[in-house]
Parts: sequence; C-alpha cells; structure tokens
Amino acid sequence: MRRTRLLRHLLTLASVSLLPVTGLAYQFYPSMEEWNSWPGYCKARYVTTNVGRVSPYAQMVGPTEPSRWESMLDRGSWLHAHHGCAGVIYLQRANLAGPEDKKYKFLLDSAHSQLNYSWTRITAYDEVRAYLATSLSSVLTKKGEVEQARQLLRQLISTRPELPDYYARLAYIERQAGDHEQAMKVLREGIAASATPSAELYYFAGLVAIEQGHQTEAASYASEAYRLGYPLAGLKRKLAKVGVAID
Repeated sequence: MRRTRLLRHLLTLASVSLLPVTGLAYQFYPSMEEWNSWPGYCKARYVTTNVGRVSPYAQMVGPTEPSRWESMLDRGSWLHAHHGCAGVIYLQRANLAGPEDKKYKFLLDSAHSQLNYSWTRITAYDEVRAYLATSLSSVLTKKGEVEQARQLLRQLISTRPELPDYYARLAYIERQAGDHEQAMKVLREGIAASATPSAELYYFAGLVAIEQGHQTEAASYASEAYRLGYPLAGLKRKLAKVGVAID
C-alpha cells in the first residue's frame, strides 16, 4: 500500500515537473465581473493556464480562440499576458479596498509583481503592452515611485507619441504633484501629437487651465472636448461658476 501511494506521488511530481514554471506560480481567480472586464486575449490566455483550464471560465472561450490570439500577438505577449492581466485586476481590487484596508498593500504589491513580470518579458509593442502600461504607471505612483512612473510614461510617449493615454496619465501625475505648468505642457504635447483629436486630453486641459485661473483658455479646451463628445459636465459647471458659459 505504501509503495503504491509513493509511486502515485512520484508520478504526480514527475508530471508536475513538466509544466511551465509560470503555470506553477500562477494562482489567480477572477470574479465573473472581473472576467467580463478582461479583453479577449486575457480570457484566451487564462484558460490555457493550469488554473484556467479547470475553471468554469474554460467553457466560455471558444476552442479556437487561444490559437487565434497566439497567432495575432507577439510571442512574448502571448506567453506572459496572463500575469499582466491579473495585475490589472489586482490594481482594481486595491483601488476598491483603499489605503486604509489591511489588504491594500498586499493587493498593490501583487499588482506590481504581476504587471512587472509581464512588462519585463514583453518586448514588442502591441495591444497587450499598451493595456498594461497605464496600470503599471499607476501602481508605481501609488507605491511612491513617482519618478519611475514618469520615466516609464516618457519612454512610452517617445515610442508611440500618437497615443493620448500616456500623456493623460503623465499629466495626472504632474497635477497630483502640484505642478500645473508641467501638467499643461504635457497635455499640449499630447493634443498636438495625438493621431486623432482626444476629447479626454481637451477636457483635462480645460480642468488644469481653470485651476490655474485661465478661464478663457479653459473655455476653449472645454468647447473642443464637448464638441468631440466628452460625456461629463463637470468642467462646464466649473466654468459656469466663474461666469463662463459653454454651448
């Protein structure tokens, strides 16, 4: 009996040793809401991991989806996306918990380690790397590593200057640091460089301008943001309080 149990144990260890190291380390379980928030490649990659293939979610991904995404993405992105996808969710959980919650540090550290694991292994710029970028910069900022977040975003801007999200995130960091001039400089750069006009950048520029006391400039940015379909009326209300109406 003992020999039989020992043999089974050794066979189990042998089979496990053939699994990828990342599979052994990966123990992430999304809620249904979190699962639904993931882009398609996160779902497809998750159900190929050890935990994902035996999860209820395995039945929610078509049998050809993993191979389809694998053929579309850079190899590094496909192999390591699942860690970054988990990191994005850990960050969302940390934000929901808040700094006063005893789980906050654990969640933020988990977000950092998972995002960084993917980030340092994905070299080509594709939609996975773009998906992880702002979350990683947000984690760095929350952990007090603000200069590293700035450097990361500047690197991304130099790589893909036409994408507005990186300017918005960098401007947010500068605004939080109290440097409205630098925040506005970043937003102007983004507005000039974006491939298509960004309602978010115009709206953010309007907020920063009104905080600087530049109502005319703020109104100009606000008008453009709303023309582009920005949905929130907060900036319009702020301008109304200082006697500036936006159509």
